[in-house]
Amino acid sequence: MTQCEICGTENEKNFTVIMNGENHVFDTFMCAIQELAPLCEHCGCKVLGHGVERSSHLFCSDSCSRKETSEAPPEG
Repeated sequence: MTQCEICGTENEKNFTVIMNGENHVFDTFMCAIQELAPLCEHCGCKVLGHGVERSSHLFCSDSCSRKETSEAPPEG
């Protein structure tokens, strides 16, 4: 049995995520997100899904990316 690195739960259903060559063990996706999801560089929330990358920075939304980088929204 393995132990979740966030909550400490030990069971046979825990799973391993390999990220940047490091093994991480979790019992739920919630624990995995808490540990591994990147943070929006403007508001600090967890970025789930694709997010928005602008000027080599990651944001949760286009709105946050514009506020932080002072870039105009894309035309279209």
